[in-house]
This record gives sequence, C-alpha cells and structure tokens, in this order.
Amino acid sequence: MKVLLAIDDSICSRYLVDVVRKRRWPAKTKFKLITVIEPIVLGESIEQELEEDLKDVSDTQMQHASQLCERVKRKLEHEILASDIECEIREGLARAEIVDSAQEWGADKIVIGTHGRSVCPHNMLGSVSRSVVRHAPCSVEVVKPTTKKSG
Repeated sequence: MKVLLAIDDSICSRYLVDVVRKRRWPAKTKFKLITVIEPIVLGESIEQELEEDLKDVSDTQMQHASQLCERVKRKLEHEILASDIECEIREGLARAEIVDSAQEWGADKIVIGTHGRSVCPHNMLGSVSRSVVRHAPCSVEVVKPTTKKSG
C-alpha cells in the first residue's frame, strides 16, 4: 500500500500525523510525505524590485519545508516500525501538486488535513482538501482536528 501524506506546519497537519502514527498499517506500507511551497505573487514590477528578498524568502521556505519533512519522517519511523518513508517538497499550488504527486507515485491513498474554516457549516472542507478529493486518482481521507465542547 502506498500512502501519500500532505503536510504543512499547521495544527491540522500535526493532528493528521498523530492520527497516522497511531494507526495500525499493513506490513510493507510505503509513505510519502509531501509539502508544497506556494508561490508568492506580488506583480511583475514589485517582484523585479524585490528579487533578492524573494529569493531569500524562497530559500528560507525550502529550508523550513525540509526540516518539517525530516521531523515528521523521524516521528513516523519511530512509531511505525519498519516503515518506508520518503519526503517530497514541491513548489506550486498545493491542490494541484498533491494530486500530481499521488498520480506520479501511484498512491493508493492520500491523507490530508483540513482547517474547515468555511463560512458555510455544511461545507466543512477547505479549498485545498476539497479540490484534492475532487481530482485525486485514488481514495482520500480528510482528517480534521476534533474540538472538545465544554459543558
């Protein structure tokens, strides 16, 4: 089984990793962690003016993404013994890059988190997770952090 985990540095993603690492997976399950760095769009004249600063920001984003992937990889390797885990960092629109990576890798399942910040209560998926569900070449599990209600 090949499972693609779409991660970022959000609380939702940390919850997703906790859910995945506590689950019992079939022997020889392969995991791919993917994180996507989305482009910064400012307009052509501003981008030219800030070219060096944007390069520094891009380099910093890449470094943080690499550290995130390695941290999550170590955590999963510790919990899911004998697991095969690889990391992938892509640049582009998350909704497209996640689907493309799953298709190229031949994923059997995508696990993605959602913030569920929609203003419509019946529309609980975020725009990225909704698009991945709609266009994925395989099954998709959407994980949303639970909130405890007081009372």
